[in-house]
Amino acid sequence: MGCVHGLALRRSWSCLLAVGLLGDYEIRFTATPIPRATGAYTDRISDLNVFWNATVPDDATADPTRKASDGALGSYTSLRLYYVGFGANNNTTTRLRRYDGTDARPQLAGYATPGSATAEDTSGPMTAATSLTANVGTKVRIVSRQATADDPVTLKWYANDALVFSYADPAPYAAGWFALRTTDSHFQIRDFVVVRL
Repeated sequence: MGCVHGLALRRSWSCLLAVGLLGDYEIRFTATPIPRATGAYTDRISDLNVFWNATVPDDATADPTRKASDGALGSYTSLRLYYVGFGANNNTTTRLRRYDGTDARPQLAGYATPGSATAEDTSGPMTAATSLTANVGTKVRIVSRQATADDPVTLKWYANDALVFSYADPAPYAAGWFALRTTDSHFQIRDFVVVRL
């Protein structure tokens, strides 16, 4: 599939797949931040945000597409999901979170510049491999899989074939919905595919 889609936003926005995903799978796409000037405003190079295996707790359908949302980050705290904010906060952080349906939004790992770092940013400083670059595509691969005796890892997140995050979840979210999210940014999304593993 060679789809191309452009996202140009001055507020928060999310696009969820209409169908849920389950089993072992890999999501692949290329996202290119394209700064555009409109009057005095120029799009930021920031916030390639994705979440996957998103579900609504205690709902018979578990379907977050049936839930009203304004795209703001707080709209998703009631969901269970994995979330990566790649090049977020004006391209100063890249973080992995595991939302648990509460306001806590637990962070599992993260990279940050010195001015944005928190105690939870244990993966190291921001580098070219964890940052966005204007007009340069980032090839994203997200692996969701069941743990095995030989490999307990349940999720992997790659940027340009470099492993950014790997996590062995003791209580994994093994199914759910996928979404792209950004705010005050303009991205071109290409070559989006989901592959069964």
